[in-house]
Amino acid sequence: MTTEQALLILQKTIADDLRHTDYDRVVELAEWYHKVITGKDINTLLRRFVRREDPVMFEQRELMTVAITPAVSETLVTPFYRVGRLENVRKQLTYPDGQSGADKKLEELNNRIAAFWGKESLDKYLATRFIQLGSTDPNAWLAVEFSAFDGRYEKARPYPTEFSAKEAIHFEIINNETQWLIVRKAHVVEKNKIKKPGFRYLMYLPNDVLVYTPYYDDAEFTTEQVKPNAAFTETGIEFWLNQGQKYTLTQYQPKGGMVQAMRVGYKLDMETNGRTFVNPFHAAKPYFEKSIKAVSELDLSVALHVHPQKIQRVEPCPGEGFLTCNSGKDPNGGTCQACGGTGKKTVVSTTAQDIIEVDFPKSNALKGDVVALNDIVTYVNGTPIDVLKFLDDYIDKLEIKAIKAVYNSDVISKTTIAQTATERIENKDEMYNTLQPFAEHFSTVWKHVVRLIAAFTDNGEGLNLVHEFPADFKLKTVNELLGDLKHAQDSGASAFVIQEIEKDIASKLYVDDETQFRKYKVKTRFTPFIGKEVEDIKWIFETGRATKEEEILWTHSDTIFDELENEVPGFFLFTYDKQWLQIKRKVEEIQAKLPKEAIAIPFRNTDSEDLETLNLNTVVA
Repeated sequence: MTTEQALLILQKTIADDLRHTDYDRVVELAEWYHKVITGKDINTLLRRFVRREDPVMFEQRELMTVAITPAVSETLVTPFYRVGRLENVRKQLTYPDGQSGADKKLEELNNRIAAFWGKESLDKYLATRFIQLGSTDPNAWLAVEFSAFDGRYEKARPYPTEFSAKEAIHFEIINNETQWLIVRKAHVVEKNKIKKPGFRYLMYLPNDVLVYTPYYDDAEFTTEQVKPNAAFTETGIEFWLNQGQKYTLTQYQPKGGMVQAMRVGYKLDMETNGRTFVNPFHAAKPYFEKSIKAVSELDLSVALHVHPQKIQRVEPCPGEGFLTCNSGKDPNGGTCQACGGTGKKTVVSTTAQDIIEVDFPKSNALKGDVVALNDIVTYVNGTPIDVLKFLDDYIDKLEIKAIKAVYNSDVISKTTIAQTATERIENKDEMYNTLQPFAEHFSTVWKHVVRLIAAFTDNGEGLNLVHEFPADFKLKTVNELLGDLKHAQDSGASAFVIQEIEKDIASKLYVDDETQFRKYKVKTRFTPFIGKEVEDIKWIFETGRATKEEEILWTHSDTIFDELENEVPGFFLFTYDKQWLQIKRKVEEIQAKLPKEAIAIPFRNTDSEDLETLNLNTVVA
C-alpha cells in the first residue's frame, strides 16, 4: 500500500467517522469487564428485577450492595501471574556466527529489553500489566513507541503504549497479520488559556506512521467565534480540511518492517466468529451476572431484616403548660412544642434500628395503672434466616462454578486435604490446559516486541529469537514438592531426579530473588555429589573414586564460592567455561595448602553419623 492510498483510507475514516465491524461489541465488553473486575460503577449492572421496586427502593439497593466480583476476579487472574514467573523458559537471542559487532548488538538489545517499561523489563511488563490489560480490555492494542532522539549520538529507547478498544477505531487484518491500524486519541490544543478539545488520528503502517493533528488559527483562540471555513492565512503549512476542522499531517518512518502494534487478547470471541477476543474469564460471565443480583439481595436482606426488632409502648403527649396536645397539635393548630409534632410522650433512644411503636392502652394511661416492664419494651427474636442462608450458599456455589467455568475444575477453591493425589493431578492438568494458550501468546508478544526493539535500535539484522515455555509449568507448591522429594528419596530414585526436585523447590523459595536463585544454580552445577545419599558419598571417598577436584569442591564449596563472589565481580553471570576456570584456580590454591594425606583419603574411617553432621545442603550462603 502506498502512502497516498493509506491517506485516502485515513481521511475517509475521519470524514465518515468509520468504525470497524465489531467496534460496538469490543467497547461494550471492555466496559463490562472493567466494572466487574475493578468494582467501579458496578451498580450500573444492577437491574430492577423485583416487581414493584420503585426508583427510591432501587437507589437504596444500589447503596447497600457491595459486589464480590472484584475478589472472585482476583482469584481467577492469580494463576496467570505464575506464567510470567516460570524459571524454566527457553529464551535465546542470537546473531549469526562471525557477524560483525554481534556481542555489542546483543548487549545493547538486552539493555533495551531490561529497561522497556521504565526501570522494569519487558518480561516484567508482560507478567503484570499485560495480564491486567488482557483481563479488562482484551481488544486493546499494545504499541511499541520511542521518543525523539539525536541519531548522531544515541539510539531509540522503545517503550510500551496502550490503545484501548475504544481508541482503536479501525484496522485491517489479513491472514492474521495486521495491515494497518487507525487510532483516535483525545487531543486538546491550548492558547491564551483557551482550550480547544478534539481528536488526533494515528495510522500505523508496516514502515510508516501517519498522524493528523487538529489545527487552529490564532484568531480561534479568542472569545469571538470564527466561521468554520475561514480562509487560511498561514504559509508553509499544508492542511487537510474536514467539515470545517483543519488538520496538519505528520509522517514518521520508524521502519519496523511491521505494524508496531498488536492486539492484547488471545481467546477468540465466538460471537464475532473469531474476529475479536474475549478475556480469559469470559466463560464465567453468566455466574458474575447472577452473583451481582444474589449479592444485592443478600446485602439488602441483612441490612433491613437481620437485627433484633424493637417494639416499645409509648404514651400520648399531654402537652405543655395550658396547651394540651392533640396528636402533635396545640389548641391553636400549631405544632406541639412538647413533642415536636410526634404526639408521643415517651422518649426513646435513637439507633440505626427501626422501632415499632405501640400506644399504651387508654385505661392504663388515664388511670395510672402500673404496667409490667416487659409490656413496655420487648424484642422480637428468632428472625427467619432460611432465605439468607440459601442466598449465602448460592453465592458460594456461583463462585465455585465461575472457577470451574474458567479452569474446568475447582482447583483453586478445593483444599489439598479434601483431594486425593489423583484429583490434584487432574486439577493441575486442567489448569495447565487453561494457562497454556496464554503462555503461547506471551511468547508471541515477547518475540514481536523484541523484533521491534531490535529494528528501532538498528540491531534487527540477522537476529534469531527463541521464546518457549515448557510443557510442564511445575506449579506445585513447596509442600507438594517436599512430599515428592521424600518419596523420591525413600524409593531410591537417582541423584539426578532428586536434584531436579530440589531445584524446583529452590525456584519456589527464590521466586522473588533472581540473584540468589542464580547463585544456587551455579553452586549446584559445580558442587559434586548433590542429591546422593550420605552412605554413597562415604563409599566414593573410601574407595578412592573421587578426583582431587571433587574432593576439594565437596569439602570447601562454601569457601570457594564466597571468595570468588568477593574477588571476581560478576562471577555468577559468567559463562560455564569462564566460571570453571575461576573455580579450578581456587581448587588449586586450596590443594596447595592442604597436607598430602588429607587429599589422599578424606573422611576415611569416619562413620555415617559424623558425615551426616556435615551440612550437605549449604550450597547457598
